[in-house]
Amino acid sequence: MTGLLLKTIAVSAISPYPAAIILAEIMPKSPKGTRNRSLLVMSSMSLLLLSAALATLSTINFSLGLLVGLLAAPLSFIHHIPSHPGRAQVLGLAMNLVSPPVVLLLGPALWLQFGGDSGARSSWVGASEALQYASSLLVRASEAWAVEGTWTAVVIWLVWWPAWFVGAVALNCSKLMRDEGEDGA
Repeated sequence: MTGLLLKTIAVSAISPYPAAIILAEIMPKSPKGTRNRSLLVMSSMSLLLLSAALATLSTINFSLGLLVGLLAAPLSFIHHIPSHPGRAQVLGLAMNLVSPPVVLLLGPALWLQFGGDSGARSSWVGASEALQYASSLLVRASEAWAVEGTWTAVVIWLVWWPAWFVGAVALNCSKLMRDEGEDGA
């Protein structure tokens, strides 16, 4: 299970780059930033669907809606191509840090380190212990889905991850177009 989690994190971190390259190639090159507007529409529609899903979710399970809303906050900063390359790098790093697989891996590790059942630890949690805890957490989440019908996994994989993926593709595509020299209007 831990190998699958690591492969999922790797695929999640890498897959927006080829998708952005393909999207940048198939979008027709036209003057005056039409491609940038297409990316803006794509990310705006993704944010619209995310906000509608989170608003509905917040009426049913406020804590889950709030948590996913806070983790999806960097998606709202992708609306414009960062003109400074350093800002684009920081935004890309923030996007990768709040990707669903990374949060699902780091969340349990931080919980074991600073909270958890036994309180704060004096030594750092090892990677194998964090992976085991994360994989047991995913097994418990799937059991909760089967037994109690919880919606956490559905929200993570069908609401948060697609919105994150579209945001990451839009960010990487905008970086590619900026590198090509296309100006945003």
